[in-house]
Amino acid sequence: MRNKQIGQVNTIILDTITSVCISDIDGIEEMKKSGLQKLLDILIKKCNENPKYEKHQNVISISIFVEVMFGEKIVEKCFCLQRYLKEDVESLTGFKVESINVYVRKVMYKKEKNA
Repeated sequence: MRNKQIGQVNTIILDTITSVCISDIDGIEEMKKSGLQKLLDILIKKCNENPKYEKHQNVISISIFVEVMFGEKIVEKCFCLQRYLKEDVESLTGFKVESINVYVRKVMYKKEKNA
Protein backbone atom coordinates (compact mmCIF):
# COMPACT_ATOMS: atom_id res chain seq x y z
CA MET A 1 0.00 0.00 0.00
CA ARG A 2 1.27 3.45 -0.90
CA ASN A 3 2.81 5.61 1.83
CA LYS A 4 1.54 3.24 4.50
CA GLN A 5 3.40 4.99 7.31
CA ILE A 6 1.74 8.37 6.69
CA GLY A 7 -1.98 7.57 6.78
CA GLN A 8 -4.57 8.21 4.09
CA VAL A 9 -5.70 11.67 5.22
CA ASN A 10 -2.14 12.94 5.59
CA THR A 11 -1.22 11.47 2.19
CA ILE A 12 -4.12 13.32 0.54
CA ILE A 13 -3.06 16.58 2.20
CA LEU A 14 0.59 16.08 1.20
CA ASP A 15 -0.40 15.17 -2.38
CA THR A 16 -2.44 18.37 -2.62
CA ILE A 17 0.33 20.56 -1.20
CA THR A 18 2.90 18.94 -3.51
CA SER A 19 0.72 19.37 -6.62
CA VAL A 20 0.02 23.02 -5.84
CA CYS A 21 3.70 23.78 -5.23
CA ILE A 22 4.76 22.12 -8.49
CA SER A 23 2.04 23.89 -10.50
CA ASP A 24 3.06 27.27 -9.04
CA ILE A 25 6.57 27.03 -10.51
CA ASP A 26 6.79 27.85 -14.21
CA GLY A 27 8.66 25.37 -16.39
CA ILE A 28 8.27 22.36 -14.11
CA GLU A 29 5.49 19.74 -13.97
CA GLU A 30 4.68 16.52 -12.14
CA MET A 31 5.88 13.39 -13.89
CA LYS A 32 2.97 11.76 -15.67
CA LYS A 33 2.94 8.07 -16.50
CA SER A 34 1.81 6.84 -19.87
CA GLY A 35 -1.04 4.34 -20.08
CA LEU A 36 1.45 1.60 -20.95
CA GLN A 37 3.63 2.40 -17.92
CA LYS A 38 0.57 2.30 -15.63
CA LEU A 39 -0.42 -1.09 -17.08
CA LEU A 40 3.11 -2.46 -16.60
CA ASP A 41 3.12 -1.24 -13.00
CA ILE A 42 -0.16 -3.08 -12.35
CA LEU A 43 1.06 -6.28 -14.03
CA ILE A 44 4.28 -6.44 -12.04
CA LYS A 45 2.60 -5.04 -8.90
CA LYS A 46 5.06 -2.22 -8.77
CA CYS A 47 4.17 0.56 -6.36
CA ASN A 48 6.14 3.45 -7.84
CA GLU A 49 3.73 6.31 -7.36
CA ASN A 50 4.64 9.95 -7.34
CA PRO A 51 5.23 11.51 -4.87
CA LYS A 52 6.56 9.24 -2.13
CA TYR A 53 6.56 10.09 1.57
CA GLU A 54 8.41 8.51 4.45
CA LYS A 55 7.64 9.51 8.03
CA HIS A 56 9.62 8.79 11.17
CA GLN A 57 7.86 10.22 14.23
CA ASN A 58 7.14 13.86 13.26
CA VAL A 59 9.83 14.09 10.55
CA ILE A 60 9.04 13.51 6.87
CA SER A 61 11.07 12.87 3.71
CA ILE A 62 9.57 13.51 0.27
CA SER A 63 10.63 12.15 -3.13
CA ILE A 64 9.03 13.56 -6.28
CA PHE A 65 9.55 13.01 -10.00
CA VAL A 66 9.15 15.96 -12.34
CA GLU A 67 9.39 17.04 -15.95
CA VAL A 68 11.22 20.26 -16.81
CA MET A 69 10.70 22.44 -19.87
CA PHE A 70 13.66 22.70 -22.26
CA GLY A 71 15.63 25.88 -21.66
CA GLU A 72 14.87 26.13 -17.95
CA LYS A 73 17.64 26.17 -15.35
CA ILE A 74 17.06 22.73 -13.88
CA VAL A 75 19.05 23.13 -10.66
CA GLU A 76 17.48 26.51 -9.94
CA LYS A 77 13.93 25.23 -10.55
CA CYS A 78 14.46 22.12 -8.39
CA PHE A 79 15.99 24.16 -5.55
CA CYS A 80 13.06 26.60 -5.73
CA LEU A 81 10.60 23.68 -5.60
CA GLN A 82 12.39 22.15 -2.60
CA ARG A 83 12.34 25.42 -0.67
CA TYR A 84 8.70 26.20 -1.54
CA LEU A 85 7.51 22.67 -0.75
CA LYS A 86 9.41 22.56 2.56
CA GLU A 87 7.89 25.85 3.73
CA ASP A 88 4.36 24.81 2.77
CA VAL A 89 4.50 21.29 4.22
CA GLU A 90 5.95 22.50 7.52
CA SER A 91 3.51 25.39 7.91
CA LEU A 92 0.38 23.50 6.80
CA THR A 93 0.93 20.07 8.38
CA GLY A 94 3.21 20.59 11.37
CA PHE A 95 5.62 17.94 10.06
CA LYS A 96 9.30 18.81 10.04
CA VAL A 97 10.75 18.14 6.58
CA GLU A 98 14.04 16.27 6.74
CA SER A 99 14.65 16.03 2.98
CA ILE A 100 13.03 16.62 -0.38
CA ASN A 101 14.46 14.66 -3.29
CA VAL A 102 13.52 16.01 -6.71
CA TYR A 103 14.20 13.68 -9.63
CA VAL A 104 14.05 15.10 -13.17
CA ARG A 105 12.81 12.26 -15.33
CA LYS A 106 12.18 14.14 -18.55
CA VAL A 107 13.01 17.36 -20.37
CA MET A 108 10.00 18.50 -22.38
CA TYR A 109 9.86 20.63 -25.46
CA LYS A 110 7.02 23.17 -25.79
CA LYS A 111 5.14 21.18 -28.43
CA GLU A 112 5.15 18.10 -26.12
CA LYS A 113 3.44 20.10 -23.36
CA ASN A 114 0.50 21.04 -25.59
CA ALA A 115 0.15 17.59 -27.12
